[in-house]
Amino acid sequence: MTSLPQARAGLGSGLNGAAREIGSALGVAVMGTSLSSHGSEVLSTAMSFGFRVVAGIVLAVSLVTLAWWRGGDGAPETATAEWSGEVGRGPAG
Repeated sequence: MTSLPQARAGLGSGLNGAAREIGSALGVAVMGTSLSSHGSEVLSTAMSFGFRVVAGIVLAVSLVTLAWWRGGDGAPETATAEWSGEVGRGPAG
């Protein structure tokens, strides 16, 4: 991105994102084709295992998030007295 002029940075970023998306789609298509060429039972077994792994990860992250969320006092964090994010609100004092 540093080789592009600043006026074309948005175009370069868009092309970079599009190339990444196309590469991901092609990767999924190639893997799906190779798995299905070995028989449908291999694909269904692999997908079943993959879904179980993802479900386990989602469950673990959900439990950690729930434990972290309930561990606090439930009140949202507030800014310190020295910092003011809005115009007209100065430090308490």
